[in-house]
Amino acid sequence: MKKDILRVIVGVFIFATLVVVGLYFYGLYLPDINSYFAKREEAIILQRMEAEKQAFNELHKKDIEGGVTPEETFDLLITALKAGNVELASKYYVPIYQEEARKGFEEEIKKNGGLGRSIESFVGVRMNAKKECANSAGELGGCTFEYIYTVDKDEVADVAGRPEKLFFPKGSKASQTVSFWLNPYTKKWKIKDQP
Repeated sequence: MKKDILRVIVGVFIFATLVVVGLYFYGLYLPDINSYFAKREEAIILQRMEAEKQAFNELHKKDIEGGVTPEETFDLLITALKAGNVELASKYYVPIYQEEARKGFEEEIKKNGGLGRSIESFVGVRMNAKKECANSAGELGGCTFEYIYTVDKDEVADVAGRPEKLFFPKGSKASQTVSFWLNPYTKKWKIKDQP
């Protein structure tokens, strides 16, 4: 019986010693362990980012619709809308917005029976806007057409992607813009605004 108690005490002591020594070495090497896992996670993230960048670039390399000037793309868009070709009209947007643009045009047809509202809006900007361009070589470059006008009656406008509405009382100033980006691979101008 005494031998059994002695074995238990020795066993507990050895276990406690192993736990203390293990915790000591774990604490001693914890920064190295954390560094290893952080570097591994960073490498995984960088690989994903590179894969996404490659996919993004491939998508843009295949994106051939558009004009050689922002005006030409603008005119192609308006022509496609007047023809009721929402598939083609959506192709004049940058690739990440093409599906959203197509769905938006289809929704307008369902809701309003046609694309008159979009046509009127785009034609208004195209005919009356002031064009400003930045360095088109960079991601932030491109051209924007801004049409500032006086509201002739009270208007309520949707805010893209949000539930809020904007109220413009008669006589106030409002603006519409359409921005373009030059695809560096195909040299075609694309609408870069989110629909």
